Amino acid sequence: MAPALTDRSEPRAAVAEWTGGKLTVWTGTQMPFRVRNQLAQAFGLADEKVRVIVPDMGSGYGGKHTGEAAVEAARLAKAAGKPNGARPRSARTGDNSHRAHPKA
Repeated sequence: MAPALTDRSEPRAAVAEWTGGKLTVWTGTQMPFRVRNQLAQAFGLADEKVRVIVPDMGSGYGGKHTGEAAVEAARLAKAAGKPNGARPRSARTGDNSHRAHPKA
């Protein structure tokens, strides 16, 4: 029997903004503090310089606990020097998001 994969209501995505050496990221996640830690580690920042805002989101069924979209958005925003958003390549098409998902 093939494993059952639940589907999220929307793909993973994030928008990031750098202001005065601080990072703010808006992303749908079930674990904002874990994502904050991932961002702090990725950019060598203290936790208090990273803010993760979770807007209302659809269901995640355990699929929104990592910060790939947030890190990608923050890298893009830093390089561009202005707010930027990202959807990880694996999440750009519904079927491919399952292939990259750790539960798959």
